[in-house]
Amino acid sequence: GADGLVVDPTGNHGVITISEAIAMAIEGDTIHIQPGTYIESIELKQDVLLIGEGNNDEVLISSDKGDTITVLGGHIKLQNLSLDCKGPTLVDNEKGASSSNTVMVSSGSIDLCDCNITSKACSAIVVRKVGEAVVQSCSIHDSSEKGIYFEGGSGTVVDCDIFANKHH
Repeated sequence: GADGLVVDPTGNHGVITISEAIAMAIEGDTIHIQPGTYIESIELKQDVLLIGEGNNDEVLISSDKGDTITVLGGHIKLQNLSLDCKGPTLVDNEKGASSSNTVMVSSGSIDLCDCNITSKACSAIVVRKVGEAVVQSCSIHDSSEKGIYFEGGSGTVVDCDIFANKHH
């Protein structure tokens, strides 16, 4: 809708999960995420803006079952969020074994702005194939592998703090 959707883990406003809001969203929607911890793996395929309300450490999105954010198309914007991936390090699925990363961009594009991104499983941000990422004013740190890894994809990194990742 015109005002966007609201995600609130208490259920007081809107829906309880981000995935539910994305399923309801139409192209170009804004999803406002209230403070809380959201344990979910999110796939994004259409133009959408996810905004964390409050400080960027008040909204945590984390997965313990594979990539936390997967971009498969569209132009995605994530703003004012903390993102993490807890694992497992390797996931076996119908496509074979793959690593769990916090943000995986396979196609389409993502703009990350004012986000705090880490990964206890593998890399914080991986951009593959025809994926594109613009990462601005983010803190990317303490990842078990790489902070940002471009694997055939492209991107721009501006005014970010990138530190304490296993590999640069």
